[in-house]
Amino acid sequence: MWGDVDVLDYAGLCAQCQFLRIVESSRGSRFVLCENPNLPKYPRLPVLRCSHFILTATFSSPSSGEPPPNLTDTSAS
Repeated sequence: MWGDVDVLDYAGLCAQCQFLRIVESSRGSRFVLCENPNLPKYPRLPVLRCSHFILTATFSSPSSGEPPPNLTDTSAS
């Protein structure tokens, strides 16, 4: 069903967060693990809002090399 889609392609904010850890099962499935002790370990994806979100300094989008937009920004343009 999902083909070659990577878990980070649909993780939302988790893909950019310092608390992210990717866990791979023995069968090759990949899961998003949140290492923040105040949040669920395996959040429902995509995560669009998170009060504990902290942008990781080393994130870059695999396709463009640019970080995706910060989805927590709700300020008017």
